Amino acid sequence: VRILDPKKAQNLAISLKALSVSAEEVSCAVKEGRNELPSDLIQTLIRWVPSTDEELRLRLYTGELSQLGPAEQFLKAIFDIPYIYERLDALLFMAGLPEETSNVKQSFATLEVIALPL
Repeated sequence: VRILDPKKAQNLAISLKALSVSAEEVSCAVKEGRNELPSDLIQTLIRWVPSTDEELRLRLYTGELSQLGPAEQFLKAIFDIPYIYERLDALLFMAGLPEETSNVKQSFATLEVIALPL
């Protein structure tokens, strides 16, 4: 059974296989707000977000999960999480926060060095 656009499903399946992560691992991390998912995975999930129609068809699908492709099975499993994509956005923000903080600290240090002689 095909629910997602074939190209989207194939790209998502390839990415998920390369990152070797299960829907259960993603679900647990997202539900608990743990920032342990690789940024690449979060970006992949956000990049391949299903259309509204695809999401609705996935949510309403009641057949055998084994009849779905790997990407559809994965998405079907994580769609049970309320506000999944908003949570993924938050996790992506949290993942980038240490680097952003470091950049801001470095900028302030530069400003202090420049402003000191004034």
